[in-house]
Parts: sequence; structure tokens; C-alpha cells
Amino acid sequence: MRALRLLPIALLGLSGRALAANHLWIGYNPSARACENATTSFFNCVLGQTDFNELAVGFPYGEALVVGGTANVSCNDGDFQCVVNQGGFRPAAYDIVMELSGTYWKGGWNGTATVSVGGQSVFVNTAFVFAGNSCEGQTCLGAHEAFEAATDGISADCCNGQVHSKSCAGCDATCGRDSGNSGNPPWGCYPMTCGGATYYMELVSKDAASQYDISGCVALTATGGGGGSNPCAGVSAANGGLYCGSSTENGFSGGNPTSLYDCQNGQVASQQSCQYGCTVEPSGTNDQCNPPPKDPCSTATYGGYYCGESTENGFGGGNPDLLYLCNGGKTQSTTPCPYGCTIEPAGTNDQCAPPPPSDAGSDEGDAGVKNLDAGPADAGLADAGAAEDAGAADAGEPLDAGASDAGPEADAGGPPTDAGKGADGGEVHAMGAAGCGCGSAPAESWLFAFAAAALSLWRRRRPETGGGRRRGPLAER
Repeated sequence: MRALRLLPIALLGLSGRALAANHLWIGYNPSARACENATTSFFNCVLGQTDFNELAVGFPYGEALVVGGTANVSCNDGDFQCVVNQGGFRPAAYDIVMELSGTYWKGGWNGTATVSVGGQSVFVNTAFVFAGNSCEGQTCLGAHEAFEAATDGISADCCNGQVHSKSCAGCDATCGRDSGNSGNPPWGCYPMTCGGATYYMELVSKDAASQYDISGCVALTATGGGGGSNPCAGVSAANGGLYCGSSTENGFSGGNPTSLYDCQNGQVASQQSCQYGCTVEPSGTNDQCNPPPKDPCSTATYGGYYCGESTENGFGGGNPDLLYLCNGGKTQSTTPCPYGCTIEPAGTNDQCAPPPPSDAGSDEGDAGVKNLDAGPADAGLADAGAAEDAGAADAGEPLDAGASDAGPEADAGGPPTDAGKGADGGEVHAMGAAGCGCGSAPAESWLFAFAAAALSLWRRRRPETGGGRRRGPLAER
């Protein structure tokens, strides 16, 4: 017995050649969950048993796809970081993150986003589908946006009737053939049989050269890629039962690895998508979909905030990059921790680690000169190591003078309390600006200026409450 694992790079056997594949990650919002099984099965079949990927990789920079995972989420429309976090997804560069939402069949869009995964920034392609619980809308629009996200962003626009649209200005008048409910076919969507089930699929462009003309729009062709259209064909009636798509037992062959097939009399009686993978059981035992991972808060005896790696109070099994809020034995919310999560002593809420200080590495005597958030790369060089003779050059500079100074108050929203911008205290520079060499000043004046400068530096380097650091929640547990 072995459990199926999702690999970072998958290989698809399509029309005799192998294609390196990126992953498609699908998040279903509450208003779109009724079609989750059907839509997930659709993508598993279309990506594994048709020429969808063959067409996609024919475009410049086109990519092949396999389903990486699906999950129920509750996110705002277009919030792909939320989809990644709540779905527990770990997309790699150029994978596609898809969000399904809405209350009726309306439309969708595709684009790109940078999301945080395990503390690292990852550039992904994105697809948003507004179709509600219309299964036909989810598959037709979903295929449209997935194909475009995997190619050049406009490769199916002509095929659903767009003429000189905002997204496809080059789509010519012939594209109007499929426009509207009277289109041929309506909106470019047609019934397609895949893996023994019928879905609605949209026409797509066969290549980049013909994507602006309706003659370039084609229906998908079954290829048997990833297995034949009937993986149960070799299974005798006596050996009927449940088989994972990756099984080779009793003549079963060529199913989708993330699906569970019910074979009866050599035919696929039903097909179920396995969101968390499929386990091939020993001979004579039905295979089964892996169960969802347990809620790490389900065994926590006290509510509060726990890092995913915590084992305190019975908590366990969480994502190490998330901070969980447990309430009543359930996860109430999760917060991504891009800089890691800090497990606090017993009785204290865990918290996300703060970002590194913005002035890390600054010179000891010039607080803030190397503040990376203050401005351009050369900000602050004008007074880096400046002596008392800096004079009028920076004594009266406005706060937003730009590259002439990058003092620690540059992004504070208002001027500092002292007169000047210099990191060593405005008073010293003000004296220099007045022409005073300071050598002949009375001792009391010199001591007063020194004390004022030291106080100013201390006040600047003193951490403010909550300033720039992420504080842990205050709730007791």
C-alpha cells in the first residue's frame, strides 16, 4: 500500500511525448461549492485525456497543466493570497491559482500575482471565474481562463464571441459568430464527453497565429493521454470495485492519478475526484481517496493562537507557515507568517515573527542612514559620515528632500521633533549653519548641544510601541 504524493513537476504522456507540467490550484468559495466534484473531475479529465496541454504548449511560453489540489475557501474575489493560505496550497513559479465565486454565470478574467509561500515570494498566473453554482458555467468559463492563463492571456477570447474587445483588440469581426446565447455554439461552449461523463467545454484557439480569427477556434480532441478513455476496460466483472487512477491491479490501467474509479463489468460506473490524493490498497481491497487532513485545532484543549508547529495543549499537525486561532476545537482563522512563527512559552499566545528591522546593518553612529525603506538606493549618502561642517547643506532641508538624506523619520508621516534632518541631531547642524566653529563657544553651550544631540539620537533609536513589528494577539489561552 502506498499513498500518492503530488510532485513539484509532473510528466504527462500526451500523444507520445512527455510534457513538463505546472499545477492548477483551485479554490471554491461557498457560493460555488455545489459543483466542486464535477468541476474538479472535469479538469482532471481535460488535462489528462485531451489535447488541451498539447495546444497550450504550442503557444510561445505556453505551459502544460495538471491539477495540483483543490480546497474550500472563503476569500474576497481576486484575493489569491487568501486562496493560497486557506487552501494550504504551495504553488511554484508560473503555476495557476484559480478562484471560483459569484452567484450566477457571468464571466471571468486572468492575470498574474505575487504570493507568499513558505516565506518566499512566488510569481503565479491567476484565473478568476464568476459562475456561482452553475456547473456548466464553471467548466466552460474555467477552461477559458485556465487555457488563457497557461498561454498568452487572450487565446480563447475570439472563441467566445469577443470582437475588438478591451482584452482582445485584435479579435476581428468573424469572432462574433459565437457571441451571445444565439452563438454557434452559444458563447463558444459545447458539450464534450470525457472519461464517460459529459461536461461543457469552450472552444480555444489552436495556435497564436490564428487566435484573432474564428477559423482558429477548435474543440478539444480526446487523446487517451494519462490513460485511455475507459481505464476499467481490462477489469473483469469478477474484479469490479474501486480503483485509484494510478493502479495497475486486475487489468486496470491509465486512469487519472487523482481520481477514484468504480469499475463494473469493464466500464466506469462512476468517477470521484480525490482532493487529497488516492491510496492504492492491497490486492482484494477497494482503493480509497485519502481523507482530508485533520483540523490541528480539533485536539487543542485551550483556545488561542498557535503556530502550525506547536504541540502545546494537544494542538498538532498545522502548516508551519501559518498562525492558527483555535476556538472550540476548530480553526477560526489562519494568518500567514512570511517571516516564520514564534512559539511562545506555555500560557502565552504564539505570534508571527516580525520582519527584520528596516535599518539592519546601519552604521553605529548614524542611525537610519542605511534605512532601506527611506528612498532610492543612494538615499542618505549626502550626510553619510558627515561632520559638524555639514552646515546649511542639510540644516533646513524639508523632510521629503529625497536622496539628500534618508533619516529614520523619512516615512513617519511628519517632520521630526528636532530642527534638522541629520542623524546626529539638528541642533549641531544648525550651529554650523550659523557660521559657528563651536571651538570658542562657552562650555555650557557645548555641553547643552552635545546633550541635546545625544537625546535626539536616543529618541530616534528607541523602539516605539508596535512600530514596524507584528505583535502577537492579546487574547488569553
